[in-house]
Amino acid sequence: MRNQVAVAILFLTVLLLPMVPVTADNPEIDYDDGQTVFTWSGAASTVELIGEWNWSETSSLSEQNGIWSTTISIDEGLYCYKLIVDGEYIFDPANPYRGYCDNIENSIVRVKDSVRPNFASEIINQQLIISFLPGTSGAGPDGIPSGLEAAIWDEVAMTWTLDLAGLGDGKHTLDLAITDTNGNVAYDHLVPFWTGPQSDFSWEESLIYMIMTDRYINGNMSNDPLSTGAAAGADWMGGDLEGVTSKIQSGYFAELGVNVLWLTPLNTNAQGTGIAGDGQHDVAAYHGYWPVEPRQVDPRLGTADQLKTMVDAAHQSGIRVMMDYVVNHVHEDHTYYQDNPEWFNQGCLCGSANCDWTEHRLDCQFTTYMPDVNWKVRNASEQFIEDALWWLEEFDFDGARIDAVKHVEDLAITNLATRINERFETVGTDYYLKGETAMGWSGHSLADNQFQYDTINQYIGEDSLDGQADFVLYHAVVDNVFTQGIEDYQHLDYWTNRSQDQYVEGSTMVPYVGSHDVPRIASRADVGTGDANNQWQEDGLPGQPGDETAYQAVLQAYGWLLTTPGAPLLYYGDEYGEYGGADPDNRHMYRNMTTWSQFEQSLFDNISQIGQLRAESIALKQG
Repeated sequence: MRNQVAVAILFLTVLLLPMVPVTADNPEIDYDDGQTVFTWSGAASTVELIGEWNWSETSSLSEQNGIWSTTISIDEGLYCYKLIVDGEYIFDPANPYRGYCDNIENSIVRVKDSVRPNFASEIINQQLIISFLPGTSGAGPDGIPSGLEAAIWDEVAMTWTLDLAGLGDGKHTLDLAITDTNGNVAYDHLVPFWTGPQSDFSWEESLIYMIMTDRYINGNMSNDPLSTGAAAGADWMGGDLEGVTSKIQSGYFAELGVNVLWLTPLNTNAQGTGIAGDGQHDVAAYHGYWPVEPRQVDPRLGTADQLKTMVDAAHQSGIRVMMDYVVNHVHEDHTYYQDNPEWFNQGCLCGSANCDWTEHRLDCQFTTYMPDVNWKVRNASEQFIEDALWWLEEFDFDGARIDAVKHVEDLAITNLATRINERFETVGTDYYLKGETAMGWSGHSLADNQFQYDTINQYIGEDSLDGQADFVLYHAVVDNVFTQGIEDYQHLDYWTNRSQDQYVEGSTMVPYVGSHDVPRIASRADVGTGDANNQWQEDGLPGQPGDETAYQAVLQAYGWLLTTPGAPLLYYGDEYGEYGGADPDNRHMYRNMTTWSQFEQSLFDNISQIGQLRAESIALKQG
């Protein structure tokens, strides 16, 4: 997450101006007292403003020193609007927030109640400075916000100053709330920050460990799910949050040099089974990508308190935690689909006749039982964003992986990023957003792959994602170099360097050699078996590699990966060479080290040594 300035200026303008009574011609909007300033910079003959508060009338902006501005009175709420520059309707370039009115995309302004006070915050020289911003009544604070009891109050400046040197090392999150002396409730203000060595953390120094929680460690057998009757390998297996916590507390991730955990979605998922993509096998929702509840931890994984305990244990170990958030779809049993079917597209089935995955990427359904979210519906888009904010705040996550990015409207990503930025980056603590935009590798020339890079880049920027999984690099090198040996290290070097110069400047990409969507690298490197792409028991699934060759290939791949710039991903189990075919066989239960073979133990020892070297070396982390 990056740019905070433009939107902050817009919202402060909305809040700090005095109110003037006004009436409105549009009876559908309940106006109250309040004023909002809109500005535009540039050369023009005329600049006008038109908005949802009154589409039949424009407001002219006046110019002074190249800055055009107008002040209008509108009530608290969300409003579509456009600027009209010399007759051309344009988005507000200073405001990344977008939305649809009458199926037309517009800029969106979020107007707050100017009577209510606000806070502002910054950290300077280990001093947290909280400013109280009175509402239009000018009344001061009535008391001290929780968490600032030890702070020094300056009545003239209306600031509290807290010395951070007195706090222990780790993550701290203040949720500031107060009323003014007139009884007006301030807008609450979240202040997440780290103290100690972790305060200098940069996401480009990450080593991310991906966990599919149900397939990791069973730390509490009392919450084990019952069998759903799914096909072998496609049912729940009993991994849970307490299992993850135990692994954190054991020091396992520190041994690997891991400083970020990414857990697959944790909301309550569907009961029973659904039909797999082959139309034959039944699969369960153990993976987390079939949500049926927006704000509930799946009891088969644990409780809300157990999730908080897990995140807290990670933070105490200097580890950040990323949630996984599904923005494209829900399961048909989801409460939103049951209560608000108008929030969803009535599209075709992705990949079926006349329903190309690319042409219909925004409205097709992945399966018949996964309704596709229509982000053009404002109530839907705002609700999904509010839910994401709730998960991040309630469980103190540090970032998020966003699923199926290219299958939602662009505004879904920019709006989500903007709101996370505003809510959580109040003192500069960087919340990392990683996207999944599945692409491929189209041949040996850069020109052949420009479309792949451009598509991934489309969703990265100052008010968008911080980075994405590096699909191009994965498809260019993993099989070609490491598992099949078709290409040499010059090929590896070339495409590694393209990942440094083809993506948006300042992005933090996530290179990887294994994930929950592809066959295990150990099985792909087990040449001669021919079963790495099999996924069902009757097909003949890969077994544990019987000689050292496959493990040497995995070590070469991870030796390269962990010395590559970016935030590399270590897929759970790859550290010891877990085997497996295509989904779901690539999602075996994590195996305890007491079951590892000599080759697996040796691979783990070597990968953990490289991980430790990466953790200790700026050169290895940043290239």
